[in-house]
Amino acid sequence: YKCIEENTPLAYSNYLSVYPDGEFSKQARKKITELREDETNERETLRNTTDLDAYYSFLNKYPDSPFRKEVLQIMDSLSWEKAQQENTTESYLAYVNNSKLDNIAGEFIAIAESRYRYLTSLKNIEAEELGKVKKIIEDYFEILSDQEYERFPEFLNPVIRNFYGQKSIQLEVLI
Repeated sequence: YKCIEENTPLAYSNYLSVYPDGEFSKQARKKITELREDETNERETLRNTTDLDAYYSFLNKYPDSPFRKEVLQIMDSLSWEKAQQENTTESYLAYVNNSKLDNIAGEFIAIAESRYRYLTSLKNIEAEELGKVKKIIEDYFEILSDQEYERFPEFLNPVIRNFYGQKSIQLEVLI
């Protein structure tokens, strides 16, 4: 008997659909009730956890659970929260990949993809270049604090033209 090997509500239901008044129909119905109660109890236990692995284990154990959609939505929220807390390309990519694999509901996939693209487009500034950027910012705030607004065109024009290697932007276009 395949239903005994599988030991799932679906397997016992399949048995009952073929043998509704069969010799073991009463035991099959009882087993369905027991398995569903166990599943419901485990689902209730999950309500108190934020452990994604516990949710994955639940879905692995009960792949055809009537709670599947609800669990996937909870997992989605937990995964999204984790991705936002980490705020890295890896965390957003993991969220996107899990969404595409249907491991989570994927309600935030568009935002995750957008943040992933943004973070991968950022340029790292190191050493000498970082010193130049720091000097530009310091000079800018010095002009502001001294209220020497007439110096802005003289200050900004070369800075804007050369920032990140751009050579031909005119100050007039930006003002």
